[in-house]
Amino acid sequence: MAVLSTHTDVTALKRTVAHTRQRLYLEIIAALALPDAPLPFSEPDHQFEPEPRIVLTPSSLNVLRERLPTKFKKDRGVLAAFFDAGSLYGQTSGEVIWEHGVGRMAGAGGGFHPEGVDTGGLVHVFLDHSNILFGLISTMYNKPIDALPPRHLRVLSLPCVSLLLRRGRLTPPGTLHAVASSPLQQDLDPLVRLGWEVSILKRVEVYEDEVVDHFAQNLIDKPMSHPESHASASQYGLKRYREQGVDEILHLKLLQTLNSKPTPAPKGSTIVLATGDAKGGQFNKDGFLGAVREAISRGWAVELWAFKSGLSRTWWTISQAEGWTHGGRFSVYYLDDWAYELVEMNDSND
Repeated sequence: MAVLSTHTDVTALKRTVAHTRQRLYLEIIAALALPDAPLPFSEPDHQFEPEPRIVLTPSSLNVLRERLPTKFKKDRGVLAAFFDAGSLYGQTSGEVIWEHGVGRMAGAGGGFHPEGVDTGGLVHVFLDHSNILFGLISTMYNKPIDALPPRHLRVLSLPCVSLLLRRGRLTPPGTLHAVASSPLQQDLDPLVRLGWEVSILKRVEVYEDEVVDHFAQNLIDKPMSHPESHASASQYGLKRYREQGVDEILHLKLLQTLNSKPTPAPKGSTIVLATGDAKGGQFNKDGFLGAVREAISRGWAVELWAFKSGLSRTWWTISQAEGWTHGGRFSVYYLDDWAYELVEMNDSND
């Protein structure tokens, strides 16, 4: 290139560079506006099959089938009859319909009840799903076992907990009750297919200044303290969600059961209660303790099932002070002894 020696040559070069830059910009914009050329099509070397869902319940049920008769010798007969009836799960097939938070089987439904199995009394089972699920997750949190799913995928095996609580005893429709709160951490359809009456309530909003005990979440009675038009997180604290009326439904069902049966209760009549909660409810200050006290006073035996980490010491204090344990009227069973069989893997695709 010749050496530029005059001002005119420098000016001409600048114009040439400017025109070249403009032309390049236009070509780039035009290229970006064009659609991408289609990639050449090629058949995959092999077809990918979806991975099957890992289910722990069948093997866990087989373990329970072996363990239960040795742990509960008095139930060997009913357990054998239950297993010989041909259904280890005890589930019915069909569609589950949810209406106003209550699950039921479409058409005539529910649950598997082997004929001819009678314990000589009445058995009613009550499950506080949220309490037991939280207890399971807490108990197994610090146990990174290869045979179990990762911590965030662990949920409660509903067929296994149902078998453990019922143990083959006669539980016709209307004797199995469970409550839970939404949003749910697992699908509860299996419980409905097992013959349980399942009620689900939506959690409600509360503010931090309404919470007296941040662990129990008892509320101050001031329902109009936060009108919707004036409520703000900065003024009243962070908004939280809690269960409301869930335990009270189970209290009510338990007390209704007692009132519908003769007093004193027939020999062998048993209340099976799965919860560690002993505090009074927002709408029922007596809580589960009051319901159990009433059951024992009417001649019922009570089985309390809970994880050690979630079992309130109040149960021991009251039971000893009031003599519930005399004559086998009140027994406590730890779900920790069955924790591995109660773990199921959550299906994230549901």
